[in-house]
Amino acid sequence: MIIDYLGGVNQYDLKDDIVAFEQGNSLLLFDTVQNTKIKMHNHSNPIKAVQFCNGTTICSLSMGYKNQLIISDYSTLTRLYSDYLPQTELIVSDIFMKYDNNLYIIEVYNGYRLIVYDVKEYKILYINDLEKVNPCFGFVILNTKPKQKLCALELNQMKIYQTQDVKLTNILSMSSIRHVSINKTLLLIVVILQNGSLYILNQDGDLISQLKSSQQTFTCACSFDTYLYLGNENGKILVYEVSSLNFVKEIQAGQYPIDIRNSNSLLVYKLNDGSIFIKDIIKSNLIDSIIGHSGRINKVLWDPMNNSQFYSGSNDGCFGVVQSKGDKFTMQKYQISTLTKIKCVLVDNFRDDLYIGDSRGQLLIFSLLDFQFKRMVQLSQNLSLKRLEFSPAYQYLGVVFKNGFSIILDSENQLKPMLKLEDSIQNVKYCSIKLYQIEYNIVKLNTNTLKSYYLPRQDKHFNSLTLMNQHSVRQHQIEKGDNMLSALAVNIFTVDGIVFGFDLHPSKEYIFILSSFGFVYIFKIQSGEQRAKITVPPFSRNLTIDKSGLFFAIAHLSLAPQDGKFLEVPTIEYLTTNVKLNTKTLPTNVRVYECGTGNISERINNIYYITHLEFSNDSQYIIIAGKNGKLSLWGLNEDILDSAKDVIQNLKVNPFFWKDYPIYIDEEDVQEQEILDLTLISRKPIAKQINKTSKFQYTVNPKIQLI
Repeated sequence: MIIDYLGGVNQYDLKDDIVAFEQGNSLLLFDTVQNTKIKMHNHSNPIKAVQFCNGTTICSLSMGYKNQLIISDYSTLTRLYSDYLPQTELIVSDIFMKYDNNLYIIEVYNGYRLIVYDVKEYKILYINDLEKVNPCFGFVILNTKPKQKLCALELNQMKIYQTQDVKLTNILSMSSIRHVSINKTLLLIVVILQNGSLYILNQDGDLISQLKSSQQTFTCACSFDTYLYLGNENGKILVYEVSSLNFVKEIQAGQYPIDIRNSNSLLVYKLNDGSIFIKDIIKSNLIDSIIGHSGRINKVLWDPMNNSQFYSGSNDGCFGVVQSKGDKFTMQKYQISTLTKIKCVLVDNFRDDLYIGDSRGQLLIFSLLDFQFKRMVQLSQNLSLKRLEFSPAYQYLGVVFKNGFSIILDSENQLKPMLKLEDSIQNVKYCSIKLYQIEYNIVKLNTNTLKSYYLPRQDKHFNSLTLMNQHSVRQHQIEKGDNMLSALAVNIFTVDGIVFGFDLHPSKEYIFILSSFGFVYIFKIQSGEQRAKITVPPFSRNLTIDKSGLFFAIAHLSLAPQDGKFLEVPTIEYLTTNVKLNTKTLPTNVRVYECGTGNISERINNIYYITHLEFSNDSQYIIIAGKNGKLSLWGLNEDILDSAKDVIQNLKVNPFFWKDYPIYIDEEDVQEQEILDLTLISRKPIAKQINKTSKFQYTVNPKIQLI
């Protein structure tokens, strides 16, 4: 069940007191009166258009292998109609949808075509190729008498058609149109150009009035009754009388608005940073806001000592601090730079610091108390940071770069480089680092900000897990002596296929490795013994284990087409002919498995393009981060919650709890992958697994230089 969502909304519509948000492959209905959120319309591909129709009907349109239209009754959550748009031999690059008595859809390719649906009868009325050369960038519908008119935007011009007989009635030359909307009451067309000038036209395209100002650059508009709401680059929404253009009032918006929409009771506007605000249109009071990232989210990290707070890092150059009050989560964003991308986030509860790694090789440190910038360390001139991890007692910092190169820094001595663990890896698909101790000689830590926390007393010796090559993860034993670190490789865990993820079990006794071939391998770390091989969909990503150690989650690819139907797992033909595509395509579905049995405990299907998964500290939630700033929190089923809660409580009392519950799954109990023939996918030869190594087998030279 979805609990809350934070940002990343590209498409939305509103009617009365309800707002419908696109959330990737599904819709999220927000009832502003009841303050409830309901997920509906599970498309197989991302939704490109949302539209309320007459009565309680709502439509959504997705674009993918086939463009799918779904029509539902949102009052009863009943699906009324679902079908694919008639296919064309041309590649569709964009889709727009509007409703006015009928449903109007424009598919854009080199030109564009119009498809008109009768929503009540669920049938196509007609299809017409409006233009074969110039693409369309949007359109509006005017309910004029006796025939409706459609205004289509092209580059530097707007065309006006009569919809019933699809007759072109006018072509208006306009340089760089930025925005078009209509006033349904007065049948007016509102046009904003890229230079910020405003023009109001009648239904035939004749100029009625205009508004230009050197101090006002308009960005978007909506018009209803006799009012015109205009957003500008100064961060304001200005209200005018539409007929006289007399100024009425202004609304402070913060950043500048890029979209404004209204219903009878709501005013909703979206800002250039991706934030959305919902206001009562009469009282002007704020009902709700969606503040989130506007770029891909690369990392989400729950605060180890605070169950109500987590952090996020995004390609928009911001890191977010998200806090909860009950089931309501709110984000405060902190801008670092628009010229960089935040790739990793790490909490230092020992010093009350927040570490941020970016795409320019910089490590930035902020205070956890007030999130003020403290200092910056340049770790590389040209390599993005990928993962950060503290040693158990916070004395050392592990850093992994985009190419798999991994090092250990002294966090108590100006982040001085101490040890190199792995060299760069060619064509690396995934890289990470885990630092841990098996012994539990712990001390209680109290910080200024939060609760008590337990950590190892010192870091004289600890272990690391890093990616050795595309097929193997290596374990090192790291020892401190004479103010230097040395590392001994003691185990290598190798899987069939490419490593697409790995995680350390909370017991510190097992490593889980996700293979591109569709398996999660579980190895006993001390002996190197393979204890399980669990079947998952091929090319899955984002392996993460919950804090209890009972469950793990993966994100898997969207449904693959075959003979007009959609299968849950891609077919062998699809996989083998699209290997390169599948290694880059982002997943859209989540599965939660039991670690001890390999059985599926939870499914969350058709969400959006997923970039990261993270369980909360109490396993109550799973955070799903995605492309385009999408971030949502999902509550897990009661069986998972109850089981995880008991184990987490036991682990607090007894860190050795898992020693009495070893993980082992007989391969006969695991269903082998039926949809993937491993011999049909070419791969490089893999190294033999080392189950046990001698003490002097391999020692890493501690004298290194930064990249």
